[in-house]
Amino acid sequence: MIVTFLTKARRSLEAAGILGNTGLYSDSASRCYYALFLGMWAFVGDPPKGRWKHDGLRKVFLGELREGMEQEDIKPYSLREINKEIRVIYSLRRRADYSCEDVEEADAEDALNFSTWLLELLGGDVRDEI
Repeated sequence: MIVTFLTKARRSLEAAGILGNTGLYSDSASRCYYALFLGMWAFVGDPPKGRWKHDGLRKVFLGELREGMEQEDIKPYSLREINKEIRVIYSLRRRADYSCEDVEEADAEDALNFSTWLLELLGGDVRDEI
C-alpha cells in the first residue's frame, strides 16, 4: 500500500483527536500542525529542491490556494485568516514540543477544528476518521 501525504495527514489528525480526548492537549496540537504540514505538502507537491521548511511551505501553499480556489471555496475563512490560523497552530506546536508550557484545551480544540476544516477542503471528508 502506498501511503500518501494526505493519508498521513489524516492519520495525524486522527491521533490529534484521540490525544485531545484523553487530555493530552499539547500532543494534540502538535499532531494538528503536522496534519496541516502534510496536507499542505500534498496540495503543493514536493519542494523545488531539498526539503520543505515551515514558512516556505506555508507561503507556497497560500499562493497556490489563492490561484486554485475561489473565495467562495474557502469560506468561512479568508486567505489572511487561513495564514493566521496556520501560524497560530505552528506556534502551539513549537510550545508543545520545545517548552515546558502546556497547550490549553480550548487552543487544542481550535487547532483540531481548523485542521479538520482545512484537510476536508484539500482532500475530502475526514470527520468520519476522527
